[in-house]
Amino acid sequence: MQAAQEAGSEMGQVRLLRPLGSMERYQLSKHLRRSAGPVVVAATIKGLPQHRPASADDPTCGPDQAAYWHHCLGEGLASLCARHPQLSLVVLDSAGTEPRWAGLTQAFPVADVVACDLATTAHWDPRDLARALEAELQRDFDPAGTAPPSNSSAAAVDRVRLPLWRVRVLWHPDRPDECCLCWVWDHALADGL
Repeated sequence: MQAAQEAGSEMGQVRLLRPLGSMERYQLSKHLRRSAGPVVVAATIKGLPQHRPASADDPTCGPDQAAYWHHCLGEGLASLCARHPQLSLVVLDSAGTEPRWAGLTQAFPVADVVACDLATTAHWDPRDLARALEAELQRDFDPAGTAPPSNSSAAAVDRVRLPLWRVRVLWHPDRPDECCLCWVWDHALADGL
């Protein structure tokens, strides 16, 4: 419990909640023993609007496709987290005797939870899609949600707390009217709650 309080006060971004229940501890133990990877769900979305030409007064269009996707998904993800607070949970003291759920109290940068794979994966090809999904299955979560910012503009020495889920956008210019969204989450969050 002391480690949980230190982690919470050090970063000041969590509110301590309840201890993990039996099923949640079981799922966490699988994670800690590396006997289970994350859960991945992928969906192809067709009929996307064509991206408009660049415009100085519209930051969502133009050559910066990652910024476009972060803009498009950011508000929806924030709304989803507000409606389902369990999407903003992390586990503190995960290797200790009393792991606890903690709720994130500060917003996290959308660029740190939404990764964009643009023009590198032909998501309609089963082999390419399988490689992308396998890569996501190999990436672990830190149960406490601490991670160096990977995609945001925060300094590399800063650490942020991220939820126990992430999204990967697979988009390719050969099929500009469709994408594949991959939602990835940790078993403790997906199966335990």
